[in-house]
Amino acid sequence: MLKTFAIYLAVVTVLGALLTVGSGYHFTGSIGELKAGAVILGFGLLLVTFAGFEKRAWNNGICRQNGQSWQLFDCDSQGGRGYKAGDQTIWISYPVDSRA
Repeated sequence: MLKTFAIYLAVVTVLGALLTVGSGYHFTGSIGELKAGAVILGFGLLLVTFAGFEKRAWNNGICRQNGQSWQLFDCDSQGGRGYKAGDQTIWISYPVDSRA
């Protein structure tokens, strides 16, 4: 999963750089000459990707490894929910479960 995310991040970075070639609208700063739309699009795609990873891990409340249902065991200060199923643990931040 981490390897897939790294590949995806590299592709988004290359596409963002390609979108800026030849365009007249740039902003400067710590992120250089990336087009504002490419940055916003990149963040949006990352959010969708992370939500997709969590939805896959959540699997409608059933653990993929052992087939048991996820049981809530903790909530962190920022709203993340921790679930256990046997010896497996996941943390959910996006609204893929019914508690969000």
